[in-house]
Amino acid sequence: YHMIWAGVFLMLLSVLLTVFSTTAQDGSVWTFSFFVEQVLKNNITTIFPMCIALITGYIISREGTDDTLKNILTVPLSFPALLAGKLAVCGLLSLFLGIVSTVSTVTASFLLGFPGGDLPAVMQAGLQITANCLFLYIAVLPVIAIAARIPNGHLIGAVVAFVYGYGGMFAAGNMTLANLYPVTASMGLIVIGVATVLLIGLVGFCAWSLSGSGSTEYYTQIDNSKVEQMAPNGGVITFKGNLPYSYTLLSYDENGSEKAITFGASRELRDGAFIRLTVMPVRGVLDWSEVQYDELPAAVQDHYPAPSDDEG
Repeated sequence: YHMIWAGVFLMLLSVLLTVFSTTAQDGSVWTFSFFVEQVLKNNITTIFPMCIALITGYIISREGTDDTLKNILTVPLSFPALLAGKLAVCGLLSLFLGIVSTVSTVTASFLLGFPGGDLPAVMQAGLQITANCLFLYIAVLPVIAIAARIPNGHLIGAVVAFVYGYGGMFAAGNMTLANLYPVTASMGLIVIGVATVLLIGLVGFCAWSLSGSGSTEYYTQIDNSKVEQMAPNGGVITFKGNLPYSYTLLSYDENGSEKAITFGASRELRDGAFIRLTVMPVRGVLDWSEVQYDELPAAVQDHYPAPSDDEG
């Protein structure tokens, strides 16, 4: 739950940054609606894209980091269904964070005594902030999808999402660009048709990217003379993940084409065992499972001698 608490903290930080900006002597007349508008701008350009990319990326990659994905996939649940469930949960989480932002915004405005905070204005603010968080989540999904292809990539995704959101500051200076730039498009209801098309396109791209479509199955034999025990990285971002053992083995697809593939494991695997690897471009190995020699494609069997009866 620490990632959810991190999200709550970031929502509170957005409001605190807005409160801090009220101290500037720039001639602005602060009302409830103006305060809400500034919170929305902070959410869009500074806080929320990075926040939801970090949380969603972490949730998606958790099984791969802990090497538990292969155990989950033994139940009658497909990998795309597992990802769809996670994305749906993160969509609900974005609404929850929008509610947190609404409550803290209304509370801060009342404490500061800004006028205009009647019930209709509060309800409108709640709808705007909460819906905007959901739209921002959808807008950031491509970043989440690409980062999810990289082992331990949720931290990289958070950085990219921050830059992506910060770009909204520059897009906001041009009405046409602001209406087309995904993270700012949700602010303009006059372009809801264009925004809807963009959002549908983004969701479609993410569904393809995270579904495992385009993956290739490779087969290899475990050779524990080629395993590398990884030292703790102390929180430093790496592209090998955080699993303690790393294998780099020659592997073959169903046509017998050869490729050296690196993947991680939580323990040393059984020496001589045959495994099937599901591999995607950029993202690397999604999962692996042990198979019998008889399950190997014929073109793969040509590269390995058949085990004797004593070897099983």
